[in-house]
Amino acid sequence: MNLTKDQKRQLDFCLEHKVSDISVDLSVLIRFLSEVGIDDLEKIINNNEKFGKVVVKIKDYLLKMSDDKRNELYKLLTPIDFGENIKAYFVYGTNKSMARAHYAVEVYKMKLAPVVVSDMDVDNEYVDILKKGGVKNSDIFREGMGANFIENAYNSIKIVRENNLDLDQIGVISASLVALRAKLMTQIFLPKNSRIYSLPVEIDKSNPIEDPTSPENWYKNNKGVSVFLSEIIKLYTLKEFGILK
Repeated sequence: MNLTKDQKRQLDFCLEHKVSDISVDLSVLIRFLSEVGIDDLEKIINNNEKFGKVVVKIKDYLLKMSDDKRNELYKLLTPIDFGENIKAYFVYGTNKSMARAHYAVEVYKMKLAPVVVSDMDVDNEYVDILKKGGVKNSDIFREGMGANFIENAYNSIKIVRENNLDLDQIGVISASLVALRAKLMTQIFLPKNSRIYSLPVEIDKSNPIEDPTSPENWYKNNKGVSVFLSEIIKLYTLKEFGILK
């Protein structure tokens, strides 16, 4: 498998530091790709098959599918569950949108709990949004080094432990299509008795019509389908390296 040095470093870090063996069933997603005519993901990973052409091929196939079948694929990558006893929120940031910070304010008002902001680019902006939204300063913790879900999860957990906060039930705020991986990457660094809830932002309210990964749009545009395919590849790679079972 042709991976960059940075990708290999991240995978090695997971293998060294993971606490729990977590299983994920990719059979429905792999079967879907097979129906499209994609039987070997490693051809894409190794650049033997052009990613852009595969995206167009998948998009054309998705557009012909029934709503029910498309929704099944979407929900597999976008699990949503909100626990009543969440003890801390992990907000995995992105410089592409402030929507996750605004959503963190919403869920905080539903269930008051510490909020850990993890991102190396937008942590200041996210924290400002939290404060303006009414999140107490004492409930805001920032992790300014995370550049991917692995670093987001590991460093957020570290901060919670350093501050003697509860890790029994964590709500992970990410986004549609990437939410499953965000949840799984958090789970592997915690004991199995820790409960991880997935709280994705499905629609960017600042641009709902053109949001490329919203439930209404993700299969209609190359950007949304690119995220969809990338997530399958990333999950497949995590299984191949033994990080996920």
